[in-house]
Amino acid sequence: MLIALIFVLSLLPTSHGFASIRGYSTVWRNHKDEIVKRVVYADSRTRLAPSFSNEIVSLNQIPKHWEYEAFAVAEVQKLVIRPTRRL
Repeated sequence: MLIALIFVLSLLPTSHGFASIRGYSTVWRNHKDEIVKRVVYADSRTRLAPSFSNEIVSLNQIPKHWEYEAFAVAEVQKLVIRPTRRL
């Protein structure tokens, strides 16, 4: 069982050495536990899919104090990110 799990995980695309799967959203919080920025993955093709290798860097570069909506474009391995509302 453990060998089968290791084999399946080795087939998934990796980011930073581990298989990274997107959830519904990514939230950044400050030391007061207040939401600083939020990225909501907009469609079902973007959610619960392996993340791209450069995704964490691009998400960290977007400005704070906004909520964003993100769509994955698999052909170019990028996220299209647009602001939806100010936090």
